[in-house]
Amino acid sequence: MIAHQLNVEVECNIDPSLIRPNDNRKIIGSFEKLHTCTGWKPIYKLEDSLADIINYWKNIKNIQ
Repeated sequence: MIAHQLNVEVECNIDPSLIRPNDNRKIIGSFEKLHTCTGWKPIYKLEDSLADIINYWKNIKNIQ
């Protein structure tokens, strides 16, 4: 999502020597589990939060 917002292409290279045999191939979080256990609900969209972070760092760069 960050790469998309910045309009850059990202290439992921995985070093097989750093993968342990017991590592999970995919980890997926569950909002339903989190909500059931804590009652938490998101207020902001992830895309908006990422845009805010990008803008923050762009502004910091302009200040310094």
